[in-house]
Amino acid sequence: GTRYQKIFCAREEALSEIEVASVLRGLRQALAASDETAALGVIRRWVEGYRQDMAGRRTS
Repeated sequence: GTRYQKIFCAREEALSEIEVASVLRGLRQALAASDETAALGVIRRWVEGYRQDMAGRRTS
């Protein structure tokens, strides 16, 4: 962790170069289509420990 309550540290297995490319491609497609559901699907699939209740959080 960190000393600051609003800074989080994640320890995850590293993705391969091909997996990262797949994630980025999926997010680009979802963003280009303004498809929040698709973007969240990509995140759910690839972000270890992602929780649905985090989806509504806003930063700032």
